[in-house]
Amino acid sequence: MVKPQRFCFCLVALFFVTSIGLNVYLISGDGFRNHAASTSLHIGDHGPVVVLASAESVKEGIKSIDTSEQKKNLRAVDKAGSMHPKTKTVAVAAPVGETSTEGTEEFTECLAPAPANATPPRLMSSTTNPIYFLHIGKAGGTSVDSMFSKLNAKKKKYVGHKHFDYSYIQMKESRNAKKTSSNSTSACGYGEIADIVDVVTFLRDPVDRGISQFYFGRGLRWMKRSKCCQKVLGQTLEEYLEDDNRNWTQPIKDGESGTSFLTGRFRGGGWVATDGKETGLKSHLRHNKTASALLAARRLESTPWFGLMEDKERSLKLLAVSLGLNRTPDLPKANKGKQGHPPVTDKERQLIKQHVPGDMWLYEYAKRLLDSRYRHFVEGEPYESPEMPALPEP
Repeated sequence: MVKPQRFCFCLVALFFVTSIGLNVYLISGDGFRNHAASTSLHIGDHGPVVVLASAESVKEGIKSIDTSEQKKNLRAVDKAGSMHPKTKTVAVAAPVGETSTEGTEEFTECLAPAPANATPPRLMSSTTNPIYFLHIGKAGGTSVDSMFSKLNAKKKKYVGHKHFDYSYIQMKESRNAKKTSSNSTSACGYGEIADIVDVVTFLRDPVDRGISQFYFGRGLRWMKRSKCCQKVLGQTLEEYLEDDNRNWTQPIKDGESGTSFLTGRFRGGGWVATDGKETGLKSHLRHNKTASALLAARRLESTPWFGLMEDKERSLKLLAVSLGLNRTPDLPKANKGKQGHPPVTDKERQLIKQHVPGDMWLYEYAKRLLDSRYRHFVEGEPYESPEMPALPEP
């Protein structure tokens, strides 16, 4: 029940903001979480926005929206402004010009593909750079952490054993002014840390990763306790994929298989550590799959090593070359799901693929890039930069 004092305050605030022509939204916590899927809600680009929410209303859901213009505004999520879910009464979001256009003048830098005569990556054994491992969920990352912990043996600083994206690495390295170049705050960020850190990652086919995430996630204790996820616990994979009102989207969210990690477009406050900033570039990348694919590809090219779960043998041979090892390392098995799952149908695989066009594109390019590296480093052929697949539509 809403307390009379707070209710009256909200009415007064509502009267004031509507009288001066501001956009008003009544938001609740459940609707907030379902719509934004993060700890920040970003409202539309129609000038200043006022969000009214009480501690009690946090349990109700987004109120009904009547007019088409309001629906249009609400669909324009991620543009500008923010409200933390613990906001108790009133939060005023900034006009779009103050936030979402930051860095837009440099977007063109991110859209340019790497030159065709790109050189092969340097060897990790040739520098003392720290190693940062971009750990993608359900893609063998725990095994990679374990392997690097044994291989590195304190020869190089290793930063792993947690989930973070590219912006987190930029933030960490920018704190050391002696090591960070002057262009460390550019919107694109290509190259400004590539020379001073060794960013590595391990990718998995996005369809297989999504299947693994679905079955693994349902066995987690927090999933079983969470009110938002009770429905999915009783669904088959096909039922989940055909449910347009699903609350848990991680298995089929485009970017979870690599693109969001390499571009650094995750929002702060979630399960993936970031630089904690919301920029125009991040918003742009979330809405433009072409731009996101190109930036992810460039950053993958800048890695001294990356691996593919489905091409493990060649991936580990390349790692041995990069680290200057005498033998190919073993990848231990870790964090496996405790239970198997029913056979996956072709229909289910196709449904997942339709949800993740950006990650499917990145994975196809990664296969080509790994093949180019293997032919050069292991088979001794001249290095040739691979041709990019047809880019996904924006």
